[in-house]
Amino acid sequence: MVVIVPPIAATVALAGTLLFNSLMATPMTTTATTTTTTATTTTTTNYEFANGSVEIDNPMEFRGMTFVQPKFLGSGGGGSVWNMKATKTANRKSKDDGSTNNDIIVKISWGRSADSVRNECDVLSVMERQRVTGVERCLGSIEYKYDPRRVVIAMEPFVEDTNKDIGTGIDIDNDGGDITSSLGDLSPEIARRSAIQLSKTMAQMLAANVVTTDIQPLISKSTGEVLLIDMTEATVLKPDRIITEIDKVLINAFCTEIIGLIPDFLLDEVSESFMKELHRIEMETHVQLDAVVKEVLKDLPLTGIEKIL
Repeated sequence: MVVIVPPIAATVALAGTLLFNSLMATPMTTTATTTTTTATTTTTTNYEFANGSVEIDNPMEFRGMTFVQPKFLGSGGGGSVWNMKATKTANRKSKDDGSTNNDIIVKISWGRSADSVRNECDVLSVMERQRVTGVERCLGSIEYKYDPRRVVIAMEPFVEDTNKDIGTGIDIDNDGGDITSSLGDLSPEIARRSAIQLSKTMAQMLAANVVTTDIQPLISKSTGEVLLIDMTEATVLKPDRIITEIDKVLINAFCTEIIGLIPDFLLDEVSESFMKELHRIEMETHVQLDAVVKEVLKDLPLTGIEKIL
């Protein structure tokens, strides 16, 4: 179950957030201290959760970037999640018009979840290098300054539901908001766009040797744009290793989850899009999917999948 506090102001309609598999919770108590130096004033706020405490700085220094105005989004088994504004934006990509969205997702792990949160950042970095679309981008990880056993990662983009009132979370149009996790909430044409994007992301992730479970999509009702979030369970299958029976199960489960998001009336078109994307990647990279992976794909409910075998 997921509990998210009311949405936070953002400069764009589609920009990412994180969902957790375990119970989300709001902080039980908070305290704040302020430290002033000759250069800056830093406010450190302590939040107490069922899973542990979190101390977060405002501003926060992160690998050459400066984040301010922490806003709590949720907490769960992986850690606590915050929306912050980037005021110093080294190592960040610009949009086509040269601008950058300054909303950042910051995730602070618990001690026991540090490895999975660090893995999430590592997997996202692999997918960025392989130009996988429709997923978050990790800006890096650092040691949590208040507990070296824990880790902090920063990601973008941040997705906000702009059809809900900033600050209150009230649905302005009483239509469930602009963000959904189901293609069934979309018009047929918008659903088609989302389904095609999902098919391409699935092909790109397989080509990058990445699979995951418990797929968490954020889908814009107005544009159909899809963002897959929460990659704590993602795995990179090393291209030089033998594909095991467990790997086959993971591959099948990943693809089955993606396909399960797509309405039946779009499966034929999605099948064609998926195979075209695989072909495009193979032509551009001169690297083909492992033969064992292709055998796994044969069992999927995709039309014409035998053509890639």
